[in-house]
Amino acid sequence: MEKEKKGLRILIMAVALGQLALMLAFSIYGTVTHKITGRQGDILTAVSLFLFWALSDIAEPFAMHRFDHISAKQKSAYLKYLVFDFVGLAGIAYFIYGMGNPQGQSIIGAVVYVLSVRFKRENQDIFYGNQTDEAEDEAEETKPEESQE
Repeated sequence: MEKEKKGLRILIMAVALGQLALMLAFSIYGTVTHKITGRQGDILTAVSLFLFWALSDIAEPFAMHRFDHISAKQKSAYLKYLVFDFVGLAGIAYFIYGMGNPQGQSIIGAVVYVLSVRFKRENQDIFYGNQTDEAEDEAEETKPEESQE
């Protein structure tokens, strides 16, 4: 059963990464041959990033039955992880979209991505069980207590 799950996970991620690679190849081809416009390339990039997000963040957890026997805290962390990852990918899309803009405001997208990654990773760790309630309790217990005077 574990081998089947691993194979399914690899398949989902291969499809997600494969469609990103296909989009990149098509964008390069379209740019070199002048077969696609900048707007079409932007739309293609946004759709491809959305598909990547949907496959890696929605399809994979459901296909792997990651919601079986998880706590309310993990469910909450999953929703936060989903939102922060979407915001980060939207930041990347904005960065790519704005690269041709002479006003140079595309850096905002990169900043949004960098800021969202930290919160995404924290919630991703909680959802996947890499950070447990016991670890948090131990961290609180090891904090030095304030002296009362």
